[in-house]
Amino acid sequence: MQRVATDMVVGNISKEPFVGSRPPRPMHDRFPGGGETGDLLRAQDWSRTPLGHPDAWPHALTTLLQVMLNAGQPMFIAWGPQRTLLYNDGYSEMLGSQHPEAFAMPFFETWPEVRETVGSLMDRVFEGAPIHMDDLTLTLHRNGYPEETHFAFSYTQVPDGDGGIAGLFCACT
Repeated sequence: MQRVATDMVVGNISKEPFVGSRPPRPMHDRFPGGGETGDLLRAQDWSRTPLGHPDAWPHALTTLLQVMLNAGQPMFIAWGPQRTLLYNDGYSEMLGSQHPEAFAMPFFETWPEVRETVGSLMDRVFEGAPIHMDDLTLTLHRNGYPEETHFAFSYTQVPDGDGGIAGLFCACT
């Protein structure tokens, strides 16, 4: 059962009661570090994205973001039905000229050229099957021209807490 606090919190601009065991933390406390993409996350106007305000994000998403932002390996999260793309500095290098505009955008708005191949793999993950590939060849348009690329990666489903799948987590090279 969720506890609704009845005391007003100093610093809570709205002066509305908060839900949970403590007041919402500022973005720089919740998501410290993370280099350039950490800065993007903290500066993002989340009301303009399908994810909405971070105070409403599920624990699984915030935990994965904290881990991912401070990891050295390229990683991304595709969250929700639109597969909103969140990534770390390592993955930003894979995006080429599409970074930083790709941050918090639907995955296939960033990578329309791989929708057929990668979309079917993501669909399988959202149906409950983890995916691992040692060498997937894709032609990407990340720098304004077609480029043959090779990726090793793992797609892991992220549970939503109600028996469904809310997103996928990818570690790649």
